[in-house]
Amino acid sequence: MAPRRASAADRGTQQGETQRPAPLPARLLRPFGRQSFPRGVQARPRRRLLRRGYVPGRWRNRIGYASGHDRGIRGGASTPEPGPLKASASRLQVLFRRRGSLHTAHLQAALNERGYADPERVILRNSRFEDEADAIITAIQSRQPRAGRAIFLLDQTGFARVELGLVARILRELRAAEVILTFAADALVNHLSTAPANVKAVSPLQLTRPRIQDLIRLKDGAGGRALVQRTLRDHIRNTTGATYDTPFFIRPRQSRRALWFLHLSRHPTARDVMIQRHWDISGTFEHYGSGGFDMLGWDALRSTDTLRLFRFEELEAEEMRVQLLDSLPRELHALVVEEPVTVQTVRHVLANRTAARFSDLDDTVIELARAKEIDILNADGKPRSRSLAETPAR
Repeated sequence: MAPRRASAADRGTQQGETQRPAPLPARLLRPFGRQSFPRGVQARPRRRLLRRGYVPGRWRNRIGYASGHDRGIRGGASTPEPGPLKASASRLQVLFRRRGSLHTAHLQAALNERGYADPERVILRNSRFEDEADAIITAIQSRQPRAGRAIFLLDQTGFARVELGLVARILRELRAAEVILTFAADALVNHLSTAPANVKAVSPLQLTRPRIQDLIRLKDGAGGRALVQRTLRDHIRNTTGATYDTPFFIRPRQSRRALWFLHLSRHPTARDVMIQRHWDISGTFEHYGSGGFDMLGWDALRSTDTLRLFRFEELEAEEMRVQLLDSLPRELHALVVEEPVTVQTVRHVLANRTAARFSDLDDTVIELARAKEIDILNADGKPRSRSLAETPAR
């Protein structure tokens, strides 16, 4: 379902007089469009783009959480309706701040104003996430021992405050978990160095000195920064053990340094929901490149100035369909060795390289079968022509 824009009711007030959050000292504020936020994570220019791009009208309420699957805290009406919090009492909403008690107190006041004062469901901690990770994982496992559904929004300043080993643990111990990680990719590329201080600074990313040397060679070669960024994306996915990663690219107006907003998961449905979000809010997300494979990333040999923007609108959808019809046969033949390739293999291998939803890939396979470019078989090897199940394509 496409997100709706927040109405006046969504911004909601309590019945009667409600004490508004106490303003923060001026020294902690900076201009931010028509609003001001405390200096720190929330004050970054990217927030302006995220509220408009990721979930328009709702980002400000997506404060931070360790559970709740694909939703955050929603704005309430005059009689607050906590949304996901109401749907299941077992869902744990957690937020961690690292900037001191002043910011935590201000946030608590804002939550109280919007009707989220229930300490059992909205929990604030004035501590480091790393120090609370064990308790969070244990709490989620106790409430959801089988699925371990959770979303972790790890909003860091820079590129090395979040340990990739911790992300790997989350995805390993909570099989249905999703991690959304902000990552200052351009800043990292700018500071690549084998100096001891730099090697130590990137240790949370598990980048060794030889690996850094490889990245520097790539940076100075024909591929340049784009090839380094593509390699870094692969490194993050492989190090964390994520099967799927969906990159969102954010370029603040005040800076030429791009920020990554990476969605990491091991669950195919989670990946497909994220890609669907791009299409639901068409015209909001942009990626460089065409609609075929190797679109969700960077062109290592061409300047982005010469690449068209893919905006997830009707024109791009038709373009993607045509390009998938042209390129998917080559991809399928490359996957076939001795045995036919399964539908799940197609999704697993190709998902991180395209803006196509699984349904788009399935439709392309069916259209190729009707054109007799490929054969679709049942598990017992008999032809199947009209639909896809857990069957191989050959």
